[in-house]
Amino acid sequence: MSIELPPDVRAAAERELPPSMLDAQRAIQTPEVQNMIKELAKYNLAVSMPHMHTSGDFQEQPSDIVQVEVKSDFLPAEQVEALGTLPVSWRWHEDRVIVSGSCHVNQRKCDG
Repeated sequence: MSIELPPDVRAAAERELPPSMLDAQRAIQTPEVQNMIKELAKYNLAVSMPHMHTSGDFQEQPSDIVQVEVKSDFLPAEQVEALGTLPVSWRWHEDRVIVSGSCHVNQRKCDG
């Protein structure tokens, strides 16, 4: 899945995300962050944007709250792109940053 956001997803993100999360989304595009993701891949690690949806909107995840995966869907990347989801985690694969987790922006259902 590409890290470039389709226009409708970008617009939903601009409406729904707090400024700190918009900064995080933009930072994924920078060479500095992409190099960090590449380095982390040596240890089979990735980068995520901690968030939660307690009142429907995206919110920063407090440090004393842990996300617990109760139910997640795992789909081929090309199917996820068609859903119009917002990337929330990224990893290095085949010399580039790819999306490894996404979340619905309009329906507010997290995918993982």
